[in-house]
Amino acid sequence: MRFGAVSEICPLYSVLMHRPGQEILAVTSKTVSYYGFRAIPDLRNLQMEFDSFIDTFRNEGVKVILMNDLLKNTDEISSLPNMYFTRDILSITDIGIIVMNMGIPGRLSEPPIAKQVLESEIPVVVEISLPGQLEGGDFVYLDEHTLAVGYGPRTNQEGISQLVKGLNQSAITEIISVPLPPHLIHLDQIFSVIAPKMCIVHEPSLKYDLAHINQRGEIRKEFFHSYLKRRGFVMIPVKNEEVMQFGANICAIEPNKIVLYEWNKRIIRTLEHHGVDVLPIQGVELVKGGGGPHCMTCPIYREPTIKKS
Repeated sequence: MRFGAVSEICPLYSVLMHRPGQEILAVTSKTVSYYGFRAIPDLRNLQMEFDSFIDTFRNEGVKVILMNDLLKNTDEISSLPNMYFTRDILSITDIGIIVMNMGIPGRLSEPPIAKQVLESEIPVVVEISLPGQLEGGDFVYLDEHTLAVGYGPRTNQEGISQLVKGLNQSAITEIISVPLPPHLIHLDQIFSVIAPKMCIVHEPSLKYDLAHINQRGEIRKEFFHSYLKRRGFVMIPVKNEEVMQFGANICAIEPNKIVLYEWNKRIIRTLEHHGVDVLPIQGVELVKGGGGPHCMTCPIYREPTIKKS
């Protein structure tokens, strides 16, 4: 199996996803907070929206690999309704798999299961262990050599330290630790890359505190917003209310072609004005789990054609 996805925008060849099933019924009025859901979804409509999302990828020539088809025992996920957020549990680099360690109890069993279904095809190079916490929703690759990692309620500094050590042989030479305001869960709520020099950002959140930029052991501090500006990024701003509607949470199929929730009308118009092709998807039920298109997709392989400038 070809693997390696140290980019958000290189042409997407294959992606790991999970079609939500009966495990969603574990979300009840008593457990909704435990699992981090916003509300209890309707399973049938949730599956219809998810299937439509998959069709969007397949129509663009993307190979969708479903975890459902790889699981040997579906009973082991019967109490894991967050499983459809595959981005959070794994990241697949040029040298192999990063297996996360989740920040909430209701998701601790997910990474070992995902590891099990892929490790025969792709080597595991980093496996985060306690006291480290690391979730893939905090990962945003700026390019094939630069990774931004948010830290806050789901990712801690110990998790990032383990990550840095584990990636010392990878193509990633710069890891930026981005502090998140306390009300945010993941970096991909407020920041996404959509083209080599274009991104969507919630600017106030990126000015919350100084980021730590680790370039092969040499560390400097700078506000992440200033870093992006210095790198020459065009920053498309999102508003406070749009953050909560996952307006900054996208999955790119290739540079300037992205998937985004359809209700983000203002953002879609702005992106189209900048020459971005937006493929809108429905998500009335999908969003109840507290995630967007980026969260539901774990890229396995992206064609490495975008070079660092």
